[in-house]
Amino acid sequence: MVTGSYDGIIGNVEMLENGTSDDKKYKVNTSNGSKYLICMYDSINIERVKKVAALLKILDTEGIPAQKLVDLIASESIRKVYLVLEWCDGADAFAIIPTLTKVEQYNLGVQSGRILQKIHSLQIPGQDEDVHWANKITNQTRERIQQYKESGYRFDGDEAVIQYLEENIMLVKGRPQSLRHGDYHFGNIIVSKEMSLTIIDWNSCGYGDPWEEFQQMAWFAAASPFFAIGQLHGYFNGDPPIEFFPILAFYMASCAISSIVYAGRKAKQILEYMILRGKDTVMWFECFRSLYPNWYITQERINKILLSTDTKEDTAMSIEDDVKALQEEREKKKREAEKTAAEAKRKAIEEKARRQALEKAWNESKFTSTDPVAVPCPTEYKNLIDEVYDYLRFSVPMIFGQAPDGTMRVRIVKGKETPNCSGFILEYTEENWTGGKDSQSYVVTYTMWILNNKHIYVSNQYELFDPINLRKWFVSWIADGTPKTEWEEKMEREREGEKKETIKRWKEQGLCTYCGGERSFWSGKCKQCGRG
Repeated sequence: MVTGSYDGIIGNVEMLENGTSDDKKYKVNTSNGSKYLICMYDSINIERVKKVAALLKILDTEGIPAQKLVDLIASESIRKVYLVLEWCDGADAFAIIPTLTKVEQYNLGVQSGRILQKIHSLQIPGQDEDVHWANKITNQTRERIQQYKESGYRFDGDEAVIQYLEENIMLVKGRPQSLRHGDYHFGNIIVSKEMSLTIIDWNSCGYGDPWEEFQQMAWFAAASPFFAIGQLHGYFNGDPPIEFFPILAFYMASCAISSIVYAGRKAKQILEYMILRGKDTVMWFECFRSLYPNWYITQERINKILLSTDTKEDTAMSIEDDVKALQEEREKKKREAEKTAAEAKRKAIEEKARRQALEKAWNESKFTSTDPVAVPCPTEYKNLIDEVYDYLRFSVPMIFGQAPDGTMRVRIVKGKETPNCSGFILEYTEENWTGGKDSQSYVVTYTMWILNNKHIYVSNQYELFDPINLRKWFVSWIADGTPKTEWEEKMEREREGEKKETIKRWKEQGLCTYCGGERSFWSGKCKQCGRG
C-alpha cells in the first residue's frame, strides 16, 4: 500500500454528488486549510485501484497535470478501499468554458490536446498492448448497435449512425495502441484560476487506440467548437491528417449510441443531453456524407477568426467556408486518387495484353525464351575473329533470327529443320568441389559459339574466353593443324555410339546393317542397296 501524511485535523467531510459512477467520493477539509479527495471503492476493485494509484505516481513524475496521490488504504473489516488524493482547486470545464472568450476557449483546447498527446506517448513498464484489440473493437461495436436497438430510444438520423458503423468497422482494425485516460471529457478536466488544466478520474485508464479518446468530442464541440478545434490542433500540432476524420466520425458515432444506452440505464438525468449529442453528430457530418465535421476550422484560418470582431453569423460563415474548402480539397484528392487508380488499371491491362501477346508470339516462334542470345561480335573480339575466320570449321547447323522479345537468338538445328547459319563451338567442362567434410563434386560447362555471320554467344565467363587467352589458344590450335574441338569430338562420339546402336537394332530385326533396308527372303540381299 501507498503510505502518506496528512496535514491538520479533519474539519468537515462533504460527500460529492456529481458524476455518474458508482464509486463514492468525499471532499475532506482540514483545520489548516489542506483539502483532500477520498474515493471509496468495494474491496473487489482493489487491483484496479492499485493500478490507478501506480499510474498517478508515474503521471506526477512525468509532469502530466493529474491529481496527486496521497495514500491508498484498504480496510478488510468493512471490505473497502480508499484512494486519498490532493484536492484540485478550480471548476470543471463544463461550467467555466462557456464564460470564456473564444480565444481563451481555443487556447484551453490546445492545452488539453497537448496533455492528451503526452498521455498517449507514455511508455508504462509492464504494460502490453491488447493483442485482441481487433476482435474487441468489432465485438464492442456490434454489442453497442444491438443494445441501442433494444433500448427503445431513438433520434433523428440514428439509421445513418448504425449504417456508418456497420460499413466502416475496418477503419479501426489494426490501429496502433497506447495508454489512454479512457474518459476524457469536460467533466474530468478541471480549470484553475490561472487557466491551467488538471485531468482527474483515471478509473477507466487502459490501453487501446489513442484516437478512440476523441469519441466524446461531441460534448466538447457542443459546448465550444473553439475548444474542440484547439484540442485537435494541440494534439496533432496542427491540422489532423486526413485519415483521422473518418475514424473520428466512427468513434463519435459509436459513442453517440452507447452514451444513450448508458444514460437510459444508469443516468436518466443526462439522457436528453446524450440524445441531443447524437443528433449533433449526425448533423455535423451531414449524415456521414461529409469527411469533416462542419465546425472544424483549419489552423491556417483559426487565428484570423479568433482575432476578428465578426458577429456569430460572420463566424459561422467563415466556418462554412472553411469546411467547403476542406471538402474541395478532399474531392481534389479523391479525383487524383481515382485518376491514379485508373492509370494503374490501364497500365495493368496493357501489361497483361503485352504479356499475352508476347506469350502467343513465343508459342508461334521458332525460338524459345531459353535459347541463347547472340550478339554482334564485340569490339574486343572483332580483330581476333577476323583473323581466324577462314580457319574455323562452321560445322554445326544452326537457326539464327529475331525472337519475339526483340533479341537475336540462335539454336542448334533439330531433326529435319533447315538451318540458316552455322557455328563453331568451343566447349569446356570443369569439375569442382563444394568443400568441407561432406564435399561433393559438381560440373560447370563453359561454352562459346562463333557464328559464320560473326555473331557470338558466351554461356559462362571463363578465363580462356579472355581475348588474350583466346588468341593464344587459336594460335596453338591453328599450329597443331586445326584439330577437332572438344565439342566436335564429343558429337562424333555421340554419333558413333548412335550408329552402333542403330546397326545392332537393324541386325536384331534382320535388316540390312548398311542401310537398314529389308532383305530378300530368297537371296538374303538388301532390296535397297543390294548388299548381302
